[in-house]
Amino acid sequence: MTTETSLNETFLTEFIDDLYAEYDERLGLVRRDLLALEAFVNQPHLDKSRLDGLLRNLHTLKGLSGTINLKEAEQLAHQLENYLRALRQEQTSLSSEGMEALITGVKILEQVIAAYQAQSSLPDTASVVAALTTVTAGTPLPG
Repeated sequence: MTTETSLNETFLTEFIDDLYAEYDERLGLVRRDLLALEAFVNQPHLDKSRLDGLLRNLHTLKGLSGTINLKEAEQLAHQLENYLRALRQEQTSLSSEGMEALITGVKILEQVIAAYQAQSSLPDTASVVAALTTVTAGTPLPG
């Protein structure tokens, strides 16, 4: 093995380790802010700073996912962002269904990232994407 090959492999390993550390940090912040946001279900006003924090962290997660071409995580983070933007712009309110969709979406996002890291099959994101799309539109979930 050449020195250049060894340096490239070392760089790539460190990059991947840093990437997953960033994922873990951002997901921890998202979980924290979701817990705080739960107090605002069915309330007329939300904590805008929490929404802004969630949007920033999900945007970063979406970007990280794009960096490694993890489309499922990128799409899911995008749908989570869409709902949070609709809440931020008061186009819809935070219902219990919406909160559940956010929590489930973040759990599935974590599972997608973990599965990708473990090089195993990715969980299906279609149902949670559909739920997020529905609550973003402000219509009740079918039930």
